[in-house]
Amino acid sequence: MDETSTTTDPVSGLHYRFRLPAELGGPPLLLFHGLTGDEDVMWVLEAGLPETGLVAAPRAPYAYDGGGYSWVPDPDHAAMADYKASADQVGSWIQSLGQAMAFDPSTAVFVGFSQGSAVAFTAALLPAVRPAAVVALAGYLPAGDFSSLRGLPVFWGHGTQDDRVPIVRARADAARLEGFGANVQFCEAKVGHKVGVECMRGLKGWLARILAAQA
Repeated sequence: MDETSTTTDPVSGLHYRFRLPAELGGPPLLLFHGLTGDEDVMWVLEAGLPETGLVAAPRAPYAYDGGGYSWVPDPDHAAMADYKASADQVGSWIQSLGQAMAFDPSTAVFVGFSQGSAVAFTAALLPAVRPAAVVALAGYLPAGDFSSLRGLPVFWGHGTQDDRVPIVRARADAARLEGFGANVQFCEAKVGHKVGVECMRGLKGWLARILAAQA
């Protein structure tokens, strides 16, 4: 992989890390970290993802008392409405990034881990930056109306031993997404709060099909 760089977006104010492809124009992957993470932690996934266009990972705007950053001020009591401020900021970041890096936001794939999935789903509600697909890894869907995500391809990878986001909740949230009309592919692996090898393999194939459909 090529080297990455970090900078701060002048429009949204979000600090982010990015890697430019050899040629601009391919579908971008936008990576959203979980609670206590930052713009660096999601890059461990990159080796398992298809080589594509721009890859970029923003840092959440709220410093967390336990270390790192959060997408909401109070992670213990957060519904969809609580993610809206960060989602709006993410939307501004994506539009600014799209102009700077010459890509259409509708071609992007959002990849969220844990809490990052919640902000990814919420940002996907914004018409100006509705992505081509969303990936939720060890994630969850906040309480709220996600009916405008009808038809959106979603890959959900989750560990059956997850003690932070129990598999029972993940299954229920994925079913709720399907009830809203999203096209969900759900993968389970016998791991904790992380991405299992089986689901990572499934994700790579799923993403390759999504990206091929855009070509």
